Amino acid sequence: FNVNSSDLNNPDMLDAVSESGRPFFVSTAMATIEEIDWAAEHLHQIGARRFALLHGQHVMASGNNQGVPEDQTNMETMTLLRERYV
Repeated sequence: FNVNSSDLNNPDMLDAVSESGRPFFVSTAMATIEEIDWAAEHLHQIGARRFALLHGQHVMASGNNQGVPEDQTNMETMTLLRERYV
C-alpha cells in the first residue's frame, strides 16, 4: 500500500492501512515536517511497525522529456527523514 501525502494526516486512512497488517509506504512529498511528525507519532502510537516514509517528486517531466531538473529534486530530504525518524 501507499498512503498518498494528501492522506498523511487522515487518521482513519492510516489506521485502516495499518490494520491490514501489510507493509506500506507513507508519501511525504506534499507534507510539512509537522504533518510528517504527526503521522509518524500516530503510527507508532497505534503499534504500526511495517511502514516506511516515501520521499518522491511531484515535479513532472519537462516538456522536452528530460525528466526532473536536478536542482528541483531536493534529495537532502531523504537524509532529514532518516535522521529524524529512524
